[in-house]
Amino acid sequence: MILFETAVMSSRLVSEKYPARGEGAAADAIYARRGAITPLDASLLNAPEIALGYSSLLEAVRRKGKLAGDIREAMASMYRV
Repeated sequence: MILFETAVMSSRLVSEKYPARGEGAAADAIYARRGAITPLDASLLNAPEIALGYSSLLEAVRRKGKLAGDIREAMASMYRV
């Protein structure tokens, strides 16, 4: 069940960074968790600490919690602004 849909958009105000694997701890953590850098991740990588925090938050919601699957996905969708 899809509760929220988000469009993938890039920003004209915030530059996107798509570092290769091994070019930074934040990007490496995102690659390890997700396998790729999304446009939102690329924008957040302008502030690596925020990118790491965001990635950790979604990992905790999706994989470390004990909530029902539909509730987990609803929470994760809320954070994919």
